[in-house]
Amino acid sequence: MSCASKGCPALLSRAYTAERLNDQLDLACRAWVRSNAAQINTQAKTVALSSIFDWYGDDFLAQWEDKANIPGVEGKQQAALNFIAFYSGSTTATWLTAGGYTVTWATYDWGNSR
Repeated sequence: MSCASKGCPALLSRAYTAERLNDQLDLACRAWVRSNAAQINTQAKTVALSSIFDWYGDDFLAQWEDKANIPGVEGKQQAALNFIAFYSGSTTATWLTAGGYTVTWATYDWGNSR
């Protein structure tokens, strides 16, 4: 489920179905990573993660925390970065998993989406 704020991942414009659920969820994750799961600035060496990863971080820990041991990052932030790396392109994934940047929680955008 998704809320109606700009900070939430968008829902598909069609119904989720049992036959296609895994593919649909994969597409939704990739779309969220491309839109607002994180604000990545490679030149400034900063990453601001969506507050969703902070609020629901425990839900990401078991599957994502130890995918890659990112230098200088641990816990919920590492899990979030591994999730984002998995669903992003290879250039972004390589940069994220190398570490060497500052990680913060982004201010959540409670404004109405659409």
